Amino acid sequence: MQQRPGLLAIVLGMLASAAVPTLGVFALMLFFIAEDGWADWVTLVVAVTFAAALLHLCFLGLPAIYWLISKQKFRAWPMALTGAIVAAIPVSILTFPYAPWADPSDTLADLGVAVLLFASAGAVSALAFYGVCRAMAKPVAAV
Repeated sequence: MQQRPGLLAIVLGMLASAAVPTLGVFALMLFFIAEDGWADWVTLVVAVTFAAALLHLCFLGLPAIYWLISKQKFRAWPMALTGAIVAAIPVSILTFPYAPWADPSDTLADLGVAVLLFASAGAVSALAFYGVCRAMAKPVAAV
């Protein structure tokens, strides 16, 4: 029998999960810091990325996590797969090359790169959430 994560584990897992894409964006900004005056925008971009990741987790990630817990599938592989799907679907809709708001020069390869980037970030974020929840879980007594 799996143990349900407590409220503190969920809150800390959410913070860890939102920190993953934030750290990724921060690392990219540090890599390109010399170009285009990015140094002036680092704090704002990091704050917006963290807020967007938290909102995405609240509206899309937590219902998926609740579903996994209710089906007793709160394990590493289902969490990683669910995180990848939850992250990839919105970005695939927003970057679809034939959408009215899309850049006409974008191709399906550009869509594939964006989807893979976000799916991998979603999988790592979900594993961060899972790791925090597992680390804070009390051991279940063997019967």
